[in-house]
Amino acid sequence: EAVLVPILVFIGLEVCSQAYQATEQRHYPAVSICFIPVLAYMLMLFIHQLMASAVIGYADLGADFQKTYSALLLLGNGAICTAMLWATMLSQLIDHNLKKAAATSAVAAVLSLVGFIHSPFSDGRLYLPGAGLPTSVYAVTAGYLLMGTGYLIMSGLNRKELS
Repeated sequence: EAVLVPILVFIGLEVCSQAYQATEQRHYPAVSICFIPVLAYMLMLFIHQLMASAVIGYADLGADFQKTYSALLLLGNGAICTAMLWATMLSQLIDHNLKKAAATSAVAAVLSLVGFIHSPFSDGRLYLPGAGLPTSVYAVTAGYLLMGTGYLIMSGLNRKELS
């Protein structure tokens, strides 16, 4: 483990470096946004290790840290897919493809509604919409739908300005 971790860190840094080298400069923000859900996932791995070592459960956490824990869990679960969706959406916005960004936002809404991304459960399991789910599931889904709607509205406004 002591030998493997530095090698994996080096590979990760090299992949990040190559991502910027292979991308047009105007799309650098899209590459950068990918790190957010991945860092949240990595932080959750660390928190889970600490909690297991200290034999602490979710109920033992203070109310403020429970909120932080839940937010990191939502952000980190499905991190790779979330990162790709966010980068795609931001690239489409940078390129002024608002309708495509709206479609990507709709895909993200559907995926969040079934837990493929932003699962509120610590095991990251999938689920069907229905009773017993935390309200955060519907809040995240609604957020993506509102973003997509905003993109469509902006697309319509841009079309009117161009005519």
